[in-house]
Amino acid sequence: MNIYHGDNYDIMKKLIDEGYAGCFDMIYLDGPFNSGRIFTRQIRGTNVELVDPWHELKSMQLYDKPELYLEDYKKRIELARELLNNRGVLVLQISQKEGHYLKVLLDSIFGREHFLCEVIWKMAEKPYPLRGQFGLSHESLFFYAKTDMVKKHNRLLFPSIWDDVGFYEELGEEDTLYPSQKPQKLMRRILEATTKRGDLIGDFYCGSGSMPFMAQALGRKWIASDTSWQAVQVTKDRLYEIGVRPHIFRIKANIPADMEGCWEVPYINEDGIHESQKVRIPLPTLVFQDNNFVLEHEDWRTWCLYNVLHVTLREGKHIFEWDRIQERIDELLSLPKDTYIQESHRGKDGDIRINDIFGCDYYYHNRKYKFSVPESI
Repeated sequence: MNIYHGDNYDIMKKLIDEGYAGCFDMIYLDGPFNSGRIFTRQIRGTNVELVDPWHELKSMQLYDKPELYLEDYKKRIELARELLNNRGVLVLQISQKEGHYLKVLLDSIFGREHFLCEVIWKMAEKPYPLRGQFGLSHESLFFYAKTDMVKKHNRLLFPSIWDDVGFYEELGEEDTLYPSQKPQKLMRRILEATTKRGDLIGDFYCGSGSMPFMAQALGRKWIASDTSWQAVQVTKDRLYEIGVRPHIFRIKANIPADMEGCWEVPYINEDGIHESQKVRIPLPTLVFQDNNFVLEHEDWRTWCLYNVLHVTLREGKHIFEWDRIQERIDELLSLPKDTYIQESHRGKDGDIRINDIFGCDYYYHNRKYKFSVPESI
């Protein structure tokens, strides 16, 4: 029951190095749909959305050049295949924009003879506007076996159209408000079709944690990961509600610092986000005063500039609006600085690890502070 925070490419390579190759019974990949949408961290009670500018830039680049998106996904699918055992199954969920291209990619990696099924999940009662008079109301799940040794885990014959396992708009009490959260019924169906009790499940884009949550409920072992610290937190909180305390590991800092405590980011000004030009900005400093931890920075406005959302997707294009960015910065600066600290963890040795809303980690030990990347929280 481990949750990893970091790039799943690094995490899957690490798992292979640690001897997990050929150990997984099922791996579920609900990765980016390349829809152009920028996934952000919403600050509750505000209109402010935070984002790592490197992730934002990468999302824009992949959207503008789909061949880069496929190449990026390909290397992750190859690692997932290596992690599967000979009876294992890969389940990849995707929308129609890139689905056909990923189907061909999966054929090339697993072999066309190992394609099991394409399942259509009806994910909405009311179609989402798509183009012209057409609307989108389904997503696809591609099932692939690693070898011919795949086992049938259920005597039931599952149909290829699933319209009875919940919708995005009807999550009810299980809704965590996390973007694109999948219904528990859908996760249950996938697990029942591909695994049995005691099997090891991998979910390397875990998002809201629906898959590890249901895997735990059905007696499966699991390992999950996500690049978003918010996703890790939401997953952890859902598991806490059922009395499960997962181990959380951080492979890399969400915001890597150099030896001088600075962060190298793509240069941003009123002309846009510059792909080739970079700039170094200092990180916030953690200060203990009046029995509380607070963050200080020499130039909060610049720091906020490099953490707020910069573009809006409109009619298939990413629009950079400098005035709107300044409004987001103003709202962020109007918040009390103590709200910038998200949560703290006290270790058994008395050390304190603190996370802020921007994705930074801080380590406080014996009244001394340093920026640090803990291997395990």
